[in-house]
Amino acid sequence: MNSARTTRFIISILTICVLSTCDGLLDSTNSRLDTIHWREGPEIVPAPEDSLSAEQQQAYRQDAEKLAIRYVNNSDSTETAIPSPLIDRIYNGLVHVAASGHPKANEVTEDYQIHAQMPSHPRQVVVHVDTTAPWIGAWKNGAPDTGNEQIDMLMEEYNLEPVSYQAVESTPNAEVKLQSDKAINVFAVGRQFQTLDYIVNAGSEGITDGNEIDVLFFSNHLRYYYTLGFGDCPSGCINSHVWVFDVYSDGTVQFVGEEGDPLENIN
Repeated sequence: MNSARTTRFIISILTICVLSTCDGLLDSTNSRLDTIHWREGPEIVPAPEDSLSAEQQQAYRQDAEKLAIRYVNNSDSTETAIPSPLIDRIYNGLVHVAASGHPKANEVTEDYQIHAQMPSHPRQVVVHVDTTAPWIGAWKNGAPDTGNEQIDMLMEEYNLEPVSYQAVESTPNAEVKLQSDKAINVFAVGRQFQTLDYIVNAGSEGITDGNEIDVLFFSNHLRYYYTLGFGDCPSGCINSHVWVFDVYSDGTVQFVGEEGDPLENIN
């Protein structure tokens, strides 16, 4: 595991595993890991949320929203709604890991502070729009109502507000960031915008390689994968290291194992 391609492949496999049965990374007891739909997964006792700072709670809540979006998008790329109970379940497990006090959990949550990366913002759709659009002035001035029926229907349906407008150099386009008041499937909503005139592309803001968190659902536990990317990450991380934790219904956190490039290689 010594290339950017390998790092991206591992992250892709973990995401796909949310919906399917996969040969297990770091799994020595089962050759096949039988994942299930999240609604069929275990109810986990509430985690000691108060043991975390408000900043940590906010960060893990955002992680949970990102993981939930990826789960929904992989299940049905046209579904735009993100169930709050799914976010809550993922968040609760993340807090259990962070509050467990396990030395390996402290590595991923404190030493390396690993958080979810994709999508870059769980409540924000980034739209590249042709600035010759007759309604572009509204977004440029921060107004959600453009007078274009199709645009305004989407803005209202997802409660979107333009929060940023920036011209794209050497092009006739502008980048507009539209923000909702809740997590939405930014990929699916972006695809809806892309069907409209003057919209060049839309979706999640592009990011380079780096850290990531993934989650799998099983009948009696949730499994979390924390991936640390390092080594020229702006160009696609050369190295990666993965830690795996299981969270059971009674809140027990079990460290499953770790694998990847030696951490002493971190610059």
